[in-house]
Amino acid sequence: MNKIITRKLLVFPNCNAKEKMNVDRTKIEIKNENNEIVKWEPLSDNTSIGCGINSLTFLGVFTREIGVKLTKNISFRGTSFAEIMYFLNEIGNTPQNLKEYITDVTTIEKLTDFLNILFSEIPGNTCVIAKLNRPNNILGHTIIFSKQKDGDIDKLYTIDPQIGKIWERNTVTSDEKIFNVWNKNPENRIISVSLIFVESSPNSHISPTKTKDIVFPQLKRM
Repeated sequence: MNKIITRKLLVFPNCNAKEKMNVDRTKIEIKNENNEIVKWEPLSDNTSIGCGINSLTFLGVFTREIGVKLTKNISFRGTSFAEIMYFLNEIGNTPQNLKEYITDVTTIEKLTDFLNILFSEIPGNTCVIAKLNRPNNILGHTIIFSKQKDGDIDKLYTIDPQIGKIWERNTVTSDEKIFNVWNKNPENRIISVSLIFVESSPNSHISPTKTKDIVFPQLKRM
């Protein structure tokens, strides 16, 4: 008899992403061990590597001290999504049985569908860790999507802790800009987005605050 497996998107509730921003929106802030707000800066002067560790530190999985140490020892290959899931299981107090799924974003229509679904389905003040994948095993890039309030209006934001920047998605024009940036270099273009899902059987318990039922078209398990 086949097991019935369900999957739910891993989310980080109450991530307060906008509160972690500086007023000029070029810096992000996090709380230190004493619960004090400190300005976020990339963990290393070399902002060309360490996107995964920076993202996990931003989400509070690592303290800044640990994040800095990890970036000093990181390989040129960076942190794989498998390693990110390992850290989340071992340190991040997240549900177990994490699996990577990817969704195709090779056309503007597919990208817009993905962002529309993500925005409409995740709760407010929630963060989602994602990896932007390139062809031919070229290094990808780990970022964070977050749904936050802009006044009384919910908006979707893209946060890149590695370089300390945040972008607001407000219109379809934003999607065109995103798509053009992601495809500026054909050999280095973004072809898919990886997300982390929690798989479970009917008898297992998954925290409803850390997962979300969500269906993306053409979702493929890695």
